[in-house]
Amino acid sequence: MDRSDTLHWFAMRATYRRETKARDELAEAGAETFVPMRWTKRKVGERMKRVEEPAIHSLVFVKCSQPFIQHFKLRRPWLQYMCSMDCNGLRRPIVVPDEQMDDFIRASSLAEGEAEYIDPTTTPLTPGTRVVVTSGPFEGMKGTYQRVQGKRARQFVIQLEGVLAMAIQISPKQVEVITN
Repeated sequence: MDRSDTLHWFAMRATYRRETKARDELAEAGAETFVPMRWTKRKVGERMKRVEEPAIHSLVFVKCSQPFIQHFKLRRPWLQYMCSMDCNGLRRPIVVPDEQMDDFIRASSLAEGEAEYIDPTTTPLTPGTRVVVTSGPFEGMKGTYQRVQGKRARQFVIQLEGVLAMAIQISPKQVEVITN
């Protein structure tokens, strides 16, 4: 990981359900952020109310430089890197490639409640066929076309390695297999 002013998408944890607070404070400080959100019904007083809440609690994606996020974290101990082990056994912050993150953000906004978010650490995903969507609102996105546990039909899956996956129902006619 370089410590320059290059912008990267960092996967972060905001403990104690402070993801919206982290998103707002980071945006105010000038960083680009993304928190996957979903609409749910919640009982407020005597009535059921439709509210927007984070789809995955404590997860925040931040696009900024390494020095910026290090400085930001100093005053906020509740904001932490999500890490993975490298080949030397050292923990490294998870950095999501720009293209994957752009597809993920676009798919999240287009899916509007149809997407299912999957934690790859608890739900193992079997390898699927690499595809690109050729038509419809998800046109141009790359991912895998595979069966997802608990779903009857095959799903289009966009996976952010080591962080999160999103499954969306798409017709087989809308995908084309990527050959390498």
